[in-house]
Amino acid sequence: MEEQPNRGAQRRAHILQAALDVLAIAGLNGLTMHAVATRAELAKSVVLYHVRDRAGLLRLVTEEVALQRSAVDAPLYAMDGDPRQHLTHWLNGLFDMAQRADSPIRLAWLLQLDPELPLANMTGQSQDKHTVHRLAQLLARGHAQACWHAADAVRVATAVKALTDGYLLQVLAARDDSALCQRLRATCRGTVMDLLVR
Repeated sequence: MEEQPNRGAQRRAHILQAALDVLAIAGLNGLTMHAVATRAELAKSVVLYHVRDRAGLLRLVTEEVALQRSAVDAPLYAMDGDPRQHLTHWLNGLFDMAQRADSPIRLAWLLQLDPELPLANMTGQSQDKHTVHRLAQLLARGHAQACWHAADAVRVATAVKALTDGYLLQVLAARDDSALCQRLRATCRGTVMDLLVR
């Protein structure tokens, strides 16, 4: 007997949330069908019906993590308004996301550690390239409007992306220390602006 489409989508969303919870708590090695079924309070057969195997579960999680990360990159798509505000919104979104217990940034890095899941690696790499591309467009627009200096926007965007990644790693490590996280956020923003006004 097949489930109704709406009920199936709800079950899949419930399984996805359970998988994200397990990954956040137990890491990549702890992400098993049994752990997800237990967390979701479902029979393992129900989880298997919706995701087939661990690879399917990992694909489901990878797609969701990429979606959440894309939402944070939304300010990079703004084509009008003040580029400085868009850059600030993007940086704030990254740091807000990094401080969450189920941070998609942390989960994405965890997923990239799994050699059996080339999709995760490809998704992470292509998303990073896409983020650099969109950031370069924003920086070029800011350069044209004399908000900052970024004559070689791709090079500067690559440097900004590397810089923010370094600070985000520190935030992920210090997630429970909100005062330190706020200092890291402020330092990162200041360093990015220093880089752009040279």
